[in-house]
Amino acid sequence: MASTPERENARAPYLQSDTNPSPDSPTWAAINRAFLRFSRTFGVFGAMSIEQRDEINHTVLRRVVAVGYLMGSIAMGGAVLFEGSKVGPVELGAAAAVFFLSLSLLTGFVKALPPKVVRILAFDTTVISLCCVIAIGREPAYIALLYFGWPVLTSAHFGTAWEFTRTLLLMAVGLPIALAFSDVSVPLLAYGGVMIVAGFSAVVLRAIVFQATVLFRELEHIASTDVLTGLLNRRAATVELEEAVARAHRQNTDLSIVIFDIDHFKRINDSMGHPAGDAALQRFAGVLLDSCSGTDVAARLGGEEFLVILLRSDESGARAFAERFSERLDFQTANDPAPLSVSGGVAALDGERVDADGLLVAADRALYAAKRSGRHRIVAVSDAGVKPLSPQP
Repeated sequence: MASTPERENARAPYLQSDTNPSPDSPTWAAINRAFLRFSRTFGVFGAMSIEQRDEINHTVLRRVVAVGYLMGSIAMGGAVLFEGSKVGPVELGAAAAVFFLSLSLLTGFVKALPPKVVRILAFDTTVISLCCVIAIGREPAYIALLYFGWPVLTSAHFGTAWEFTRTLLLMAVGLPIALAFSDVSVPLLAYGGVMIVAGFSAVVLRAIVFQATVLFRELEHIASTDVLTGLLNRRAATVELEEAVARAHRQNTDLSIVIFDIDHFKRINDSMGHPAGDAALQRFAGVLLDSCSGTDVAARLGGEEFLVILLRSDESGARAFAERFSERLDFQTANDPAPLSVSGGVAALDGERVDADGLLVAADRALYAAKRSGRHRIVAVSDAGVKPLSPQP
């Protein structure tokens, strides 16, 4: 039956009731904010370097492991206190509670734990501990079956593909061995239930995490790429340069940059139109990429300005690269509808230019000197005649 205005008006009080808050209501907004804060605790999808993301994921996993073992310690301690006669050897149950509490304190407070150790505690040690609890337990041992969801779901979220697979295999092999020694009345049903519920849930979570990661990487690629040329955009180039500077300082290696500016680019737009200008930018970016090595980073800063980050290269090496590129650009575009030439400014990391901003300012100063002295040339900061940029009005 088709919906009528009267029918919609009759439904409105129900839709806007407190039990069914609308998506725009303050209650719904508060729920969303709380869920987002909670979800950020268990995932890292922000704009950051791989090293930063790994470090944060390690911290989150360490906290998850600490909470998990604390819960296990409380559950085991409660079983020993209130159902000691049914737990099995009380001494073993008490020892297990202390063991879980020790692991909780270790992972919760020792921040220097290597990531590999934390991951083994989170995945392998947890499965083996649960199998031991089931093997030595009596009637309430089946409660431990519920906890198998924790290591497999944790490995699905935080682990690599191999760690996730290994956790599932360890559970699939260790659980039937533990059930063979336990007093669980229906071991086959218990095994099947754990494998179906925990295993299937973990596989679904793994698929969701994988799809979310792929989607984020696609969005990150879109956000960091210049649409016209396919090079990194200014935002991504700034991040790359800051990371390269930090790495060069840590490893005590050379680092240089070159800022290129296409000579008289405005003439191409004015005389041949913007489509020809776009084609010239794409042509320039293609020649630039062909000139870069596998470790160089090329980016479009905006307009007709481009940046190349040269890892482990001093000023002389960067100048040689820039001059080779300039010659290559002249040769490869000589017969194009819009032949291209370039001016370049070179700057290297040293005692005066110690950060990304200092490098960019120095290279920009050298580029300004190249353009002021006639264009179609490469100038380094150390060259005579390089003056500070004119103050902006």
